[in-house]
Amino acid sequence: MTKASPRIPPELHSINAFIRHADKLGNDDPESRIVAHYCRMHAAQEGMLYATSDEGKQYLSELLDEVESEMDAVSIITPEESYILCRNHADRIFEKADAEDKKGNSGEKTAEIFDTAATFYEVLAQFHAGDVGEEPKNTDQMEEELKLEYCRERAVAILNEIEEQERLQSNDFIKEYTSGDASVSSLSSSDAGIRDHDLRGPPPSFPPELDTIKPFVSRAQYLDDNDNGCLESPIIAHYCRLHAVQIGMPYATSEKGKEYIAYLLGYLEDKGEAVSIITTEESHVICRNHADRIFSSADAQDKIFSPGEDLAEMFESAATFYEILGQFHGVNAQDQKTDEQREEESRMKHCRRRALEIMESIEKAKDIENDVSQRVDNIFSPELKLAQCEKEDCFGNEEESSMGSSDTPNDESGNGQKVARAIPAASNPFNEDGSDFFEFLQQNNTIKVDAEKKVEPAGKEFTTVNI
Repeated sequence: MTKASPRIPPELHSINAFIRHADKLGNDDPESRIVAHYCRMHAAQEGMLYATSDEGKQYLSELLDEVESEMDAVSIITPEESYILCRNHADRIFEKADAEDKKGNSGEKTAEIFDTAATFYEVLAQFHAGDVGEEPKNTDQMEEELKLEYCRERAVAILNEIEEQERLQSNDFIKEYTSGDASVSSLSSSDAGIRDHDLRGPPPSFPPELDTIKPFVSRAQYLDDNDNGCLESPIIAHYCRLHAVQIGMPYATSEKGKEYIAYLLGYLEDKGEAVSIITTEESHVICRNHADRIFSSADAQDKIFSPGEDLAEMFESAATFYEILGQFHGVNAQDQKTDEQREEESRMKHCRRRALEIMESIEKAKDIENDVSQRVDNIFSPELKLAQCEKEDCFGNEEESSMGSSDTPNDESGNGQKVARAIPAASNPFNEDGSDFFEFLQQNNTIKVDAEKKVEPAGKEFTTVNI
């Protein structure tokens, strides 16, 4: 383990993180030693801009000496190989933080891991020093900068969430419990024409007529099951169910529909204590922050990773939470909407559109793959092989002399019908998987593949293939 670095002068506080992580890595193994070396090298490069006092210059001189002393140890591999080691190290830390964050287990430790990953992504900038000012940046550099920005944002956001939770739980903030929530009381069971449901029993089955409220109810249930003691989750879940009731009432026409709405109303009234401790404005802030966090995470991942079903689900989730914010604004004419309301609606539409685009691209990719696969299967189907043989000299017709043989078999009926002759495996010049036969058909204009990878006949008779 490398000895701890001397105290860093205040003017060089910006390089503190790089030195600290370099000291933690130490020299226990070659990879750690190399990554630590580049951390110190980056710190030295950054420190040159700020070392103005004698103390700062002395510290920087000692740091440069330490970097130079490690040159021989790291020279056993090329700079390109060193870059790969440092990049892999940053990626491993990022993936660990991202996995914890997606599980909903984010805490101060998660924020610290995100911040550590950001530090190592920043170290990678020295490997692209020659690219400064050049356009465009290479793909690796752009991805590293995006991940660096994302890690910094998530670290700050997680710490802000923790601070907000502590504020909500403080004695100065909690108010005396009041008798229920006015927004829930205004939606009485009698007004909706529905009967009460006993909350002690299992919830009623979900009626098909209320499919439009299913996303809100499922998000609320997920928050209930994964709140981990978070004070925000019951509040957000409450407004998810409240929104579900508001939009579900007009559709609850059957007995099952009315029973389910009654169940939701009873649940809201029974669990109203969670939201009664804060004002409606504070509840709006909590719900808005929750929607923003999911949107920011989805938007960042959309810029970094290849879109998949998980990302589409994240965008759809953000859209759901943006939609519930409408109840905090009421029904306003377009010219009376606030900037905040317009922004929420714009983000909701963007999230819905992006989720749909991602799923459509996934379906399109599957269709193309299935189409090509089906076309290839058709090419090698027995029926098409027989049709191909009919266009080739694969029959023993005595009238055809191109085969140069008179012992080609006809059918026993003597009606002159052509009988396909099996082609010996040894004489077949194509691969068993048919890959080069597929290419051969394209080259001979038998089939064509358009820009969307769709395989189609070339629009003319099959070209004769002399096997």
